[in-house]
Amino acid sequence: MMEFYHLKGPIIDSTSEISITDYDHDHDDYYGDGYTFFRSTLSKLKISEVNNIVDYIDEDFFVVSIQSDYGYSFTGHLSKKVEKFNNDQFSLKSLNLSPIINTALLKTLSYNKKKITNSPKDGFENHYLKVFIIKKENSKNINIIHKSSVVF
Repeated sequence: MMEFYHLKGPIIDSTSEISITDYDHDHDDYYGDGYTFFRSTLSKLKISEVNNIVDYIDEDFFVVSIQSDYGYSFTGHLSKKVEKFNNDQFSLKSLNLSPIINTALLKTLSYNKKKITNSPKDGFENHYLKVFIIKKENSKNINIIHKSSVVF
């Protein structure tokens, strides 16, 4: 039996950046006045866990679909107002998609060891979907039998 894995979220790599913006919480208006108080490349942040997708798959044959949006954003809310932001308390977890593709999928963001929940809002523009049919050779090697991609 062939298993199917669907992954969705922001695609990240060593050049990805994060900007943290505070908005007028009295109105909770994403498009209202706000200011960006922290900006950094992800490579300068604490990455608490990087898991490899192949480690989760036991089947010899499987299908992986990866969906993301161009201009994808992660929009979450901290549980309480932060008076002084400490970037050492900010961390992320990602899923390494290599050897399927040489990038990662952002799984979670946390501040002060508390997970920040992403809003259900999608990205800004087109979606892209990549689908791979894969044969697992051993615990570290795979063979991509077929791949396809579409922008919609």
